[in-house]
Amino acid sequence: MERSFRRSVALLLFPLLSSAHAGFTIAPQEIWSSNLANPCHGVESDALSIYANPASMGLATQHQIAGNFSLLLYRKKFTGTASIPRLEAEDDDGSGADDEGIIFYGNEFTGSAKSRKNQFIPTIGIISNAHKDLKVGIIIHSPFGGRTSFGQDSVLTGHIIRTKLKTVNITPSISYSPFDMFSVGAGLQLQHFELSHSRRFMVSDGFTIDPGLADDFFLPTTIVHSSAKNWTVGWTAGLLAKLSPRWNIGFSYQSQMAGKAKAYTNLIPSNDYLAHGYSTFMTQSTVYFPSKFNLNTSVIVDDTWTLFADMSFTNWNKKKGISIISVDDNVNYNDNFNLDWHNAFAAGLGASIKLNELFSFRLGYRYSQGLTRKSNASVYFPSTRSDLYSIGATYHATSDLDWTLGYGYRYNKKGNVNYSKGSTPVLPEIIADDDAVRRAINNIPTQFLKGELRGKIKYHTHAVSIQFNYRF
Repeated sequence: MERSFRRSVALLLFPLLSSAHAGFTIAPQEIWSSNLANPCHGVESDALSIYANPASMGLATQHQIAGNFSLLLYRKKFTGTASIPRLEAEDDDGSGADDEGIIFYGNEFTGSAKSRKNQFIPTIGIISNAHKDLKVGIIIHSPFGGRTSFGQDSVLTGHIIRTKLKTVNITPSISYSPFDMFSVGAGLQLQHFELSHSRRFMVSDGFTIDPGLADDFFLPTTIVHSSAKNWTVGWTAGLLAKLSPRWNIGFSYQSQMAGKAKAYTNLIPSNDYLAHGYSTFMTQSTVYFPSKFNLNTSVIVDDTWTLFADMSFTNWNKKKGISIISVDDNVNYNDNFNLDWHNAFAAGLGASIKLNELFSFRLGYRYSQGLTRKSNASVYFPSTRSDLYSIGATYHATSDLDWTLGYGYRYNKKGNVNYSKGSTPVLPEIIADDDAVRRAINNIPTQFLKGELRGKIKYHTHAVSIQFNYRF
């Protein structure tokens, strides 16, 4: 049989690539933010508040540099069942050769899987008093990201072995105060992202198809690893009003960003033919980062107590799906994945308690709606409703230098995972030539090859943070 025929049939093994998972791995890293124990940091004189609200620079009376170093500990556990199709050639004429097309057999796996991954997130912010009423600043940080690793032998291996997203967001900003009680600000977001994803196409006994050459063309379980990186551009703007010497209120908006991601994809089988024939190819999709509205306020109650409150709305459901297309002339791969994202509302309360001239104590609570609802949770990142509890202590080393140590714990409500494989594709009874093979392959949606996944998942995250603020 022609070599090109065998290459075409090999395409049946191509699973969902990381460019598709880009959308599923983009989760907001809520805990990274400045003053970990205070979720309402958009109305403070803090260089790490620039991203939350660039107009907050209007509160600064000195040059300032601030840094935050956070360690996030992601913990996930899935319990459930995966049903993965196994593909085989069918022998209908009794010849002993697999010569009559392709049939499917289901493989079912039940069990639990855990992921325990950590991620270090540094943040730096700078404010310069260019003029009494004009402030310029920049923040370099990582507002989106996450890591998951369930391993190669878990019940989830057909959907995910590991996935990772890293972002670096550079936001140069400016703030202007036309009068003492009011500031406006704006910034340009330059964001670089890197994502990677690995999964396994589970074929428990291998996959054989090629009349007369079955022994030479044996496709074992195959791991596919994909990685992509690119830049996206967006903007942010905000307002800040001092309603009284003790009461600040701010409003800000962060624009959506979208970038084309070309994924370099590697097949990692133990079959020499595939390793040389289709070891690397490329796909392309659009990676989407949502827009967000923020409303923050702070009230100085007395010399001891300061109270904070905030609300935010994140526009997750504007992206209805991700389309994956091959950009390799030798690979005919197209797919579309519908998403079940929902707009998410979040609200937080916080307090700062001044103990004496050297120490103050902070605590905070934040509620967030889930990006996916309880009946359709994600195995890739925490997507259900969450509660964030945080505490922290600040040491005022000098009048110009503060150190803050914080701890946060985010608990996500347990969610139901319900991934359907969809309907069984209809394939021709006999595949006669290359064109027929390609048509048959294009009729097999990638979601069907991934199979069904049903169960429950729970997530929680610990975070520890150290921060400094220096004014000069």
